[in-house]
Amino acid sequence: MTLLEKRSERLRAGLASTLARLAEEISPKRVHRLRTTIRRIESLITFAEPELGKKEERVREQLAALRKRAGRVRDMDVQLSLLGAIGNTSASGDRRLLADALKRKRDKQIERLTAVVAEAREQKFRVLFDAIAARDEGAPQMLDESGEPFERAKRAITELADEYASQAKPKPGALHEIRIRLKKIRYLAELGEESSETKAFLAAIKSVQDALGAWHDWEELAKTAEKEFDSRVNCPLLVEVRALFAAKRSAAVAAVSDLLSAWQSVPPRKQMAFLQPLRTLAQRA
Repeated sequence: MTLLEKRSERLRAGLASTLARLAEEISPKRVHRLRTTIRRIESLITFAEPELGKKEERVREQLAALRKRAGRVRDMDVQLSLLGAIGNTSASGDRRLLADALKRKRDKQIERLTAVVAEAREQKFRVLFDAIAARDEGAPQMLDESGEPFERAKRAITELADEYASQAKPKPGALHEIRIRLKKIRYLAELGEESSETKAFLAAIKSVQDALGAWHDWEELAKTAEKEFDSRVNCPLLVEVRALFAAKRSAAVAAVSDLLSAWQSVPPRKQMAFLQPLRTLAQRA
């Protein structure tokens, strides 16, 4: 069995197991597992580049829709968890109000996810894994030195670092784009052979992903709180959430700057052109 076949089989089994468990109960852990499993499958498809017909493309779109539906439940779970981390006692009443609103939204999203999961069977997605297997059989050279996942991942992160280093001013959605691209780079690297170098690479990316994830989660909670309490300028909960969001943003910017500066292939002068503007993103929060 080739490395690609092993990765494919592991993901197929993981998807089947997660769908079966979600059919029993929609828990935060299982919802998160579904999303990460689907993202890894999408990375595998991108790497393998199998020939997909209309049927396979349709199934691929259904898989992406399932991930997005699970993401809506995940957003509610995370925001409810963050509310519990706020220790400002003067905001306790507002916390309860916001928590109740989030729970109502979560209940609606769970109903929709439950319906989608009930229709989703692992057999439906098997055509995608069959296409990957056919591609692997027809291209045994896929995992040679030039196309090995880890090598591609390293090239991808260097391209990302150089791209942002060359910008005199980062785009408004720079951190969001970096967060998404780092996910893809991480899942791509995971497809390769395990080694000490790969483990160190993945650990470094995951650390930055955690910082970016925390910033993104607090940003989403801040948006939710602003909608709920937009008429109260000095709302204690809103003030607290905004402060924590700003702190998480500063931490995320610092983590991204450290990681990408280490992977830049551009001259030092251009590196500084990237680092300073990116760090100012935290100061504007």
